Amino acid sequence: MLSNRTMTTWFWQLPRSARWLAFTVIFTVLFFAWHSLCGSLIDEWNTAADDIESQVAAIRGSSAIANDLRRDRDAVIAIGDVSLPGGEKDGRDAMSEAVTQVMGDLKYSYSLSGSGGRLPQDISRKIVRGSWRLSRLTCELKFDATPADAIQIVSAFEAHPDIEAVSSVRLKKTSDGKVTVRLGLESWVETTSRLGGR
Repeated sequence: MLSNRTMTTWFWQLPRSARWLAFTVIFTVLFFAWHSLCGSLIDEWNTAADDIESQVAAIRGSSAIANDLRRDRDAVIAIGDVSLPGGEKDGRDAMSEAVTQVMGDLKYSYSLSGSGGRLPQDISRKIVRGSWRLSRLTCELKFDATPADAIQIVSAFEAHPDIEAVSSVRLKKTSDGKVTVRLGLESWVETTSRLGGR
């Protein structure tokens, strides 16, 4: 049997290439032995790290969702409840009543003319159900008032719940210090399609 000293002497007497080959074989055997023993542990650590990373990403995403929900909640609180408009007759009556109320409070005479137009059917179907369509009621209100009262009337129409928008305001100064005001008022209503939704 060879002693350790004899093996060491024999090893160092080998040619240089044989020694490098021996080092390479020993290193390769040790590497594969280490990998077979520790590889499953490393795989477990990698899996755990991936799980932690996905949890962190989910937490980051949930905070962004929470911020979006807070922003949406604030918008809903600021805007108020959203509801579909009523029928055409109810909408016309509500618009006429709003004009009578606002103008009657300030006791100004006025003239009112109106028209309407339907929203395209492909857009209406995305918003309302069945054969119903959205239509826009518009009216033009003409009156003479003092500039301060004209501002108050425009403000009252903008704040009125039955008037969706004051779409235009035209003022013309008269010779007696008043202004002739033409207001475009707008409201939305649901109407039924004549062709049964087609």
